[in-house]
Amino acid sequence: MPLPGGPSDKIGNRYERRWAVRALVELLQCNEASVRFEVPGPDGTATEFRRTDMDGHTWHQVKRQNTAGSWTIATLTGPGVIDAMWRKAATGERFTFVSSIGVTLLTELTERAEQARDYDDFSSNFISDEKHKTAFKQLRDRWKANGEEAYNALLLIEIVVIDEDRLRLWNVDALRPWVDNPEAAVDVLAQLVEDSVHKEVTKHDVWQRLTHHGIARAGFATDPDLAAKIDRTATARLALLHSKLVNGAQIERAETSAAIAALEEHRSIAIVGAAGSGKSVVLASLIEWSRDQGRPTLVISADRLPPTLTVAALGAGLELGPSPVAALAASAQGKGATLAIDQLDAVSVVSGRNPGGTELLDALLTEARSHPNIDVIVACRQFDLDNDTGLRNVAIKDDTQRITVPLLTEDQVRDAVALAGLPAVGNVRLLRLLQLPITLATYIEVSEAGQSDLTGARTLTDLYNSYWTDKQRACPPPDAWTDAMDVLVDSMATNKSLSVPAAVLDGHAVQRDKLISEGVLLGDSNRIGFFHETFFDYVFARRFVGRNRNIQRHLGDQDLFSRARVRQVLAYERSTDAPGYLDDLNWLLHNDGVRLHLKALVLGLFETIEE
Repeated sequence: MPLPGGPSDKIGNRYERRWAVRALVELLQCNEASVRFEVPGPDGTATEFRRTDMDGHTWHQVKRQNTAGSWTIATLTGPGVIDAMWRKAATGERFTFVSSIGVTLLTELTERAEQARDYDDFSSNFISDEKHKTAFKQLRDRWKANGEEAYNALLLIEIVVIDEDRLRLWNVDALRPWVDNPEAAVDVLAQLVEDSVHKEVTKHDVWQRLTHHGIARAGFATDPDLAAKIDRTATARLALLHSKLVNGAQIERAETSAAIAALEEHRSIAIVGAAGSGKSVVLASLIEWSRDQGRPTLVISADRLPPTLTVAALGAGLELGPSPVAALAASAQGKGATLAIDQLDAVSVVSGRNPGGTELLDALLTEARSHPNIDVIVACRQFDLDNDTGLRNVAIKDDTQRITVPLLTEDQVRDAVALAGLPAVGNVRLLRLLQLPITLATYIEVSEAGQSDLTGARTLTDLYNSYWTDKQRACPPPDAWTDAMDVLVDSMATNKSLSVPAAVLDGHAVQRDKLISEGVLLGDSNRIGFFHETFFDYVFARRFVGRNRNIQRHLGDQDLFSRARVRQVLAYERSTDAPGYLDDLNWLLHNDGVRLHLKALVLGLFETIEE
């Protein structure tokens, strides 16, 4: 916190100017809006500027900080902010207060008023505790308003808390869809703010000033195929997800409706659950819903990202310029849009794959959050969010609503099996295994092929053993199948990625085409990967053991990325080689040369074992 006096005032003025620049940036998104700075006379008392659009006036007051600590209703009463809120809200106009620190209780009152059905609901259920009841009375007394009048005023008041560094980055990111040099544009607009005291500024004025300083429109504006390029990302992802649906159709999930409802209140939601629980299927439904709403929808799957990819390289690969998010915002033109990121756990340190991707996805999500019209949806394994702090900080923000995808019910499993025309599942362990949609889809596919008897299957390894046998038979010769699998898992393990360039299998092109045709591999002409992460785990472990490797001799570097290899091999050994499994467990737990994080992994695996 800067010292009081001159330095503090200068920093406060800089913060206020940056928020004013933000208001000018938002003018670029709409035609019928304007901003007037330092409105003269009583109307402008205790405000910085007024935004006017089709919904009326919104008055903004900006105060970087309070030297005494957090703002309170009392400390905002002194400089006239609380009174200004009432003057504007009482006449039906909106008021936004912006600061780098919070406003104790007032923020909560505005949020609770928004959540309540009406004043009676607000009074009875949202301020029943003494703390909030007292704060609400403090407002009523200051405003000389009755309870319902004060409640209606709260509905028109917004509190924005944003630190200065984030505000600076927001302005740059928010300009990317519109101009070719956003950093320089920020400085130009800051000067426009200084030159526009008491003046009304429009979109035309903003462009005129930018053009005068040699700042051109971004290339997105001249790309007639921009919307189609963005839509292709959704089409491609849906095609991959639909290829492994149970009985070729989506099982109705209540979580889809819950997620759509959550997007009414939150700009960010996270679809979470166990591996194979159907998170991506729920996400697919949300992608379809977003497109049906006419929203530009950009879809990125983290498991398909090559290592060391940059935002600019990703944009170039998608033909979306230097920033895919900026392209999305440009396509939306200020209207609603959606950024969906599937398989976020693919960049988790816990998973041991492509952890460098966390930085890339953080950049994408941070930029998306600079655009209020872009909703963000991510899908991620619960385990990775719980155990990878870095990933959690990227995916989950204060306004993120989690939607947990549970296992299918036993009745849903029975119905799906019956719909496929298969005998009822009598094996209790198998029924429990099939509560994961990915295993249910695989079970039905193998059973319908009629080559394997799965009635005695107890584990995922049992199921994938049969799947391996059936698909190997469908992709002859057996040696070519095995060779292709070795090339794939070695490349994926080396690059710590769940997808690889399709060219990796150029030496096995015929086999590659068969694997894609049979649905074992999914992808396009650029990158390919297994149909699900759990099958990669299985293939890696099977070939690790099949090539006479073992954990004790081939553990390699005991970095965080070795966790995935240990987990995969132990799970496979437990189903196929009990003596080897027990021997490896004993060695991992008792050998002094094994690092602590791997011992902790083994102990954590015990919690997932039912018997």
